[in-house]
Amino acid sequence: MTRVDVAAVALLLATSQSACLFRASRDSFQYYTLASSADPPVKSASSLTVGLGPVTLPGYLSGPSLMTRVDDTRVRYAEGDRWAEPLSKQFTRTLREDLSRALGGARIIDYAWYPSAPVEVAVAVNVLAFEVDATGTATLTAGWALRDPHSHQVGYEGQSAIVEPAGGTPGETKGEAAAAALSRALAQMSREIAVAIVTNTRSR
Repeated sequence: MTRVDVAAVALLLATSQSACLFRASRDSFQYYTLASSADPPVKSASSLTVGLGPVTLPGYLSGPSLMTRVDDTRVRYAEGDRWAEPLSKQFTRTLREDLSRALGGARIIDYAWYPSAPVEVAVAVNVLAFEVDATGTATLTAGWALRDPHSHQVGYEGQSAIVEPAGGTPGETKGEAAAAALSRALAQMSREIAVAIVTNTRSR
């Protein structure tokens, strides 16, 4: 075998090894999404049109990795567990789905909607915490307000402080348990908002 042949074989082996390492590294990640709720509606309000937004999340949740609260001043980001898309997008989409279901199929329009959109009540949400701790328990803390979509006057302000036990099933990974617990917490907040909408919005 000539030197050229030896060099070619060595290059091929190195390339193959690099490709295998790349695939192993890439495939080592697990990707998660929030799941919408299957709970029955709070009330049938399918004729209602709700404007959702703006919905804001704290900056420490903007990264791709799932986050665990270690203590009051420390958080830890998982090396192998990641959100399948930015958490802010998932949160808003899942909230929209949960809120529509809680209102019996109400139409939900994301912010910013056209001025001509037939929105009857607008919901703004400011999330302060959306996280799990080392035991897998989920916490969702948020302030939200119902506004008149035309005058922007606040008609009702609410606070949600939800703690959802980790739960989990045999064989479930920490990432799966965390995503499920966070999904349940979000569903509970959606129902709290739905009750406020039903109570404070004139039936149509």
